[in-house]
Amino acid sequence: MKLVRHSAQVVAIIERGWEKAYLLSQRGKQAWVPMFLVGEARPFAEIHSATRQVRLCEGRELAEEQSVVFHDV
Repeated sequence: MKLVRHSAQVVAIIERGWEKAYLLSQRGKQAWVPMFLVGEARPFAEIHSATRQVRLCEGRELAEEQSVVFHDV
């Protein structure tokens, strides 16, 4: 999955079918699903499982584009 800056917003680009399936499976379990940079344990951003709204975690910045992954929590 990629996060892309679009003006003042951050948008998630879901590239793989399993990413969409995982996000759908989290509905009702957790509203905000954490996303991580590859190899990091601290979340980079969160995506809302129903609306797909993205918010960056505190202290994180996105210049233009960044690849992220889900971890099972």
